[in-house]
Amino acid sequence: MRRLTLFATLIRPCNALDMDTSATQVLDYVMGLIVMATTFALCYIFYPAYVASGRGIGSNDVTLSGKKSDGEAPILSLVIPAYNEEKRLPIMLNDTFKYLNKNRGNLTDLFYEAVGVHPNRKHSKIQYEFIIVDDGSADDTAGVAKKYGESVKSGDIFKIISMNRNCGKGGAVRTGMLKSTGQ
Repeated sequence: MRRLTLFATLIRPCNALDMDTSATQVLDYVMGLIVMATTFALCYIFYPAYVASGRGIGSNDVTLSGKKSDGEAPILSLVIPAYNEEKRLPIMLNDTFKYLNKNRGNLTDLFYEAVGVHPNRKHSKIQYEFIIVDDGSADDTAGVAKKYGESVKSGDIFKIISMNRNCGKGGAVRTGMLKSTGQ
């Protein structure tokens, strides 16, 4: 019943103007408007992510240390978005490295438990992939991250992605996830 009321409401202005339109023409017109509005909405939502993915603005990728293990060792990727974090980044990285290296065995067991591998089975220790995404910082965030990455000797992968302009935290995280190689 509601649908008929909508059609009658849409047709009434056309009839008042003595236009020869049928309900299907009105429905086609309304559906066209809905499709057009949906397309614009999707573009509005996804364009910033497209721009941030490196296709729109570009980014520079540098792998400073470590390499992907050839064995069955899983890689846990950690994406760290950074915007003007020159002073805070080394402190955060020190604490993160310290915690993850201290708990590598526990995190490996937790990972294998999550994917359904029997805990008593021998398995390779987890490898970390640190991805620092410099989101167009005005300070020397990328330089600080590069200096820190060159000092990493644990065999973990350390990547720096420098975006050419700021795309926000979501854009930085998405770019890092698209460039990651781990789980």
